[in-house]
Amino acid sequence: LAQVFRGSTKLFSPRDHIQQQVRSRHIAVQQRERGPAASKMRQLAGFCTSPFGGLTCPPTSSPPHEEEPLQEEAAHMMPHLLMPLRQLVSAVTAFPTGDPKFAVKQSMPSAINQIDADPFLMCDEFGPTKAKSGPHPDGSDEGFDVGWHPHHGMDILSYIVEGKGRHADSMGNRETFDSPGFQWLSVGSGIEHAEGGGTPKGENLHGFQIWLRMPAANMEDDPRYGTVGPSEIPLAKLPGGHSGTAGGKDAELARISAAAGAGGGQVRVIAGPFGNKVGPARFAVNVQMLDVEVNPGQTFHYTLPEGMDNCMFYGFKGDSRVGAVLNGDAKNAVLKPQTIAQFEPPEGLKGGARSITLENSGSEPFRLMVFAGKKTREDIVWRGPFVCSSQEQLARVMKNYQRGKLPSKRVPWDYRNVDSFPPEELAKIRAAAEKRVEAGSAGGPKQEL
Repeated sequence: LAQVFRGSTKLFSPRDHIQQQVRSRHIAVQQRERGPAASKMRQLAGFCTSPFGGLTCPPTSSPPHEEEPLQEEAAHMMPHLLMPLRQLVSAVTAFPTGDPKFAVKQSMPSAINQIDADPFLMCDEFGPTKAKSGPHPDGSDEGFDVGWHPHHGMDILSYIVEGKGRHADSMGNRETFDSPGFQWLSVGSGIEHAEGGGTPKGENLHGFQIWLRMPAANMEDDPRYGTVGPSEIPLAKLPGGHSGTAGGKDAELARISAAAGAGGGQVRVIAGPFGNKVGPARFAVNVQMLDVEVNPGQTFHYTLPEGMDNCMFYGFKGDSRVGAVLNGDAKNAVLKPQTIAQFEPPEGLKGGARSITLENSGSEPFRLMVFAGKKTREDIVWRGPFVCSSQEQLARVMKNYQRGKLPSKRVPWDYRNVDSFPPEELAKIRAAAEKRVEAGSAGGPKQEL
């Protein structure tokens, strides 16, 4: 295998002096309570992050701490308590297929380990790079950037920011989709698939491959799959107006954005709730995933949905010199492209600090992914593309794959060879491709099978 793979928010005006005092005292208490012992525990947890390690990682939670009582005046002036920053780290260059020519920026688990990232397992950002060939039609076996490989016991999201996504799998699906759009895949008992080759040669390809945990009770479910195009992703507009702490420059940038009619920015709701919208991606775990674009001089006010206890912001586009300020702390909490911030969990799933602010002080839009969810706190055994609940299950899954019995749910023909597809299935693929071209979502000339 190593050779094959290697909610609604209330706006408020910050009261800088009191807010900063409360924040500084809160962070100081956390740092004292973590101390060397907690730091060492996080280092030990890092040994569980390798997808090829096959280690059993016990469920953990953040070290308990007692907040210092908030001053009555500060509590009154801050209707939404800010979630303190837990860690801010850079994504790591990784080679997920073992090919040194295919590098990604991995924020999970290389930067934030799999225990801390729960219910997320992996996030790889690929590109932007120029496509070397393509577009390859859905009815072709050629041109897959990542060839046929298996998965077990996870959910997968392939989100394409620029370019076109292309997918084939053991359920007989063959499909291309436009950007920004995504393919969701609930793997369950197992699947084989191949990806890539849909972007025209010379055009940009940029996106994310995100793996999520699957509860042990769902690891043998039948696999499910779907694609979502740009028009199907709910879009929420962010209100304009400057309410940050960076002073005159931000205010001027906000006026420029307002004059251009750009407002505060926008949010694409991929999964979970945001205000009165719900993302179309469906997974076995409770998550929220947002693609957020914040205009220059504007502030994004975020509230973690009730029932979720983990939240991370990953920056991927924007002014790399100044980044975006988190919770008004321009000295210690600046999110830049290819860095990920994780916030302290609320004291309980109901109540506690659940809000975050992000101020874009740069001269260009800042874009980030929001990853939030409810931790599963389950033991997993993870090796390469296989996630299991025990060593025994892992041994069984690997044996089944070696014997050609995985995936157990598959079409009755050779799904890797398009020539073996029944004529009616090829007709469906052709009709779907033509419909996309006519709708203008695939672009370019019609693709022949």
